[in-house]
Amino acid sequence: MYKIDDLRDHDFNPSLTFKPSAANIQANSFVYLPEGSRSSMVNIFVRHSPYTFGYPFESITKLEELFKKWLSMNVTLLFNVPAAVIAIAIFLLILLFNWLGFRYRQRQARKYPNDEIDNIGAVEGSLLGLLGLLLAFSFGIASSKFEGRRAIIIEEANHIGTALLRCDLYPDSVRSILRKDFREYIEARIDYYNAGDDEHLIKRSLEKGSVYSLKLWKLVTQEGQNPQNLVRTAQMVPALNAMIDIVSTRNSNRLAKVPPLILIVLLTLTLTSGFLSGYSNKAKHRNMVFVIAFALMTTLALYLVMELDRPRRGIINLDAAQKNITDLRNEFVEDK
Repeated sequence: MYKIDDLRDHDFNPSLTFKPSAANIQANSFVYLPEGSRSSMVNIFVRHSPYTFGYPFESITKLEELFKKWLSMNVTLLFNVPAAVIAIAIFLLILLFNWLGFRYRQRQARKYPNDEIDNIGAVEGSLLGLLGLLLAFSFGIASSKFEGRRAIIIEEANHIGTALLRCDLYPDSVRSILRKDFREYIEARIDYYNAGDDEHLIKRSLEKGSVYSLKLWKLVTQEGQNPQNLVRTAQMVPALNAMIDIVSTRNSNRLAKVPPLILIVLLTLTLTSGFLSGYSNKAKHRNMVFVIAFALMTTLALYLVMELDRPRRGIINLDAAQKNITDLRNEFVEDK
């Protein structure tokens, strides 16, 4: 049987047929196969050779796809559960894992009374440090995304207000039509926020807003063809364009959340730390003050991360920022 290295250095003949394939290439290394019986032998070797690509990589790809589907389904399910319910479940799980670690340590002590496990404190300390680091990292991601969403809402309110004010540049016949469409557009943007996490209502509000923004755009561009409206159009088009563009930016920010894999790893570290804190306890009884304090503080930190990542519901929300768009209703009081 020929090995790949042997085929590189020996039996080279320019007249031999060169058959490159994904299974015959590894890090720019080529296999030259002649026509004949040796071809099938080498193909069999190459297919099962540890030097080549093959079935393991295809299996890994399939596993990755299955994991992504599983992760997407479970994240969607968890996202529909209130953050407070998840926090209570995490608190109870930390207490459970701490108890399991403590009971396992007692069992090991009875089974091996003369054995002492060293360096538990060092392992526990390093794991708690890693947990704290990942908590800070997750909290930083969630808080920055929350602040980004708040800033975009205020920016959108400013864009709508600017475009609304520039309606006054047009004659009353055009101005009245623009303001009427603007009123409906603002209502659509208010409905977009009030929809919460209901994707059906969000989609409907986006479609409604798109209809009225298109009507506004068509009217402005139609009026822009009139030479008398060149200055008005030059002022209105940039404001209207910014108002329309920020809709997709805001919706993208709504969908951008803390990566679910980070939250899963964070939860795994939390439960592992709870188990080790119970396992490292050499006393006959647990210090419940320490156990409850650890579980409570860790749960509160995780709860804050989840609340910041769900600004459309819960205690931490964007109502104050959204009020800037809601207050634009007051601009139409004189039209009633």
